[in-house]
Amino acid sequence: MPIVACAFDRPQAAQGTVPRDILVLGAGMAGLTAALALMRRGHRVKVIECQKRVGGRLLSVPLQGGQYSEADGGHFRSNMPYVLGYVRHFKLPLLSLNDGLPRYFVDGRMADAARLSDWPWDLAPDERGVTISSTLNRYLLAHGLDTDTVLDARWPDPETLAALDLSTVEDLILAAGGSPDFCRLLDAHGGGFTKRGSALCAIPDLAYHFGDQNLFRIRGGNDLLPAAMARALGERIVLGARVVAIDQSGARAVVTVDDGRTFDGDAIVCTIPFTVLKEVAVAPAWSVRK
Repeated sequence: MPIVACAFDRPQAAQGTVPRDILVLGAGMAGLTAALALMRRGHRVKVIECQKRVGGRLLSVPLQGGQYSEADGGHFRSNMPYVLGYVRHFKLPLLSLNDGLPRYFVDGRMADAARLSDWPWDLAPDERGVTISSTLNRYLLAHGLDTDTVLDARWPDPETLAALDLSTVEDLILAAGGSPDFCRLLDAHGGGFTKRGSALCAIPDLAYHFGDQNLFRIRGGNDLLPAAMARALGERIVLGARVVAIDQSGARAVVTVDDGRTFDGDAIVCTIPFTVLKEVAVAPAWSVRK
């Protein structure tokens, strides 16, 4: 059901859908998006959030002169149709940004992204004089990937899952002839975890960030988006409720929060960060792999 084709305040059950009680843990963008999607399909949702606000990583900090800085989630791009769909639906005003020209500092050496010929790192010959995004795309193509295919809702297919399972981004780059210093530059551009990230998880994110240079923010702060989504959900959101236990051993799933309240449902959608989730008591216990 397309985002822009349905009213957020009038649930519309998809044909054959049996309404269920769904508990969504976390009111960041993932939790809010899941809750709205479930609500549109006629399910009964309850969103449980630890903080006393919605938005998770999206937090806008007001500055002087009516300006805002973003504590995280600083921008989005024109190749993010679902984000733009919500922005259009809620009629939020946009600001256009320049992508900027970063300065890289890697292994004690520094250079500007725009001055390709001055890069001091030990790069392969065909990595020199070329932007990081162009080189990365060439290495993806060597593995039959590109920045359009990996953003398709049908990606990855079973063959790709088997081929890339347990591979990191660095594994793919080195296998395609890339240099270790290029991997370090990619880390400097995308974040220190980039090269070590799972290829299946990281490549779509890299495609978003390297495939489109048109940047936007919401005028008045990006956290206006989760605030608008929360208004659409209304009283379905419970704030200030830290999840301490998840019990799925019975006929219905039960979630306990830190003040002793319990919530039960037919299913749970958990968007709690892994760093926090490890502090939550879970029954039955996680599998060995998890």
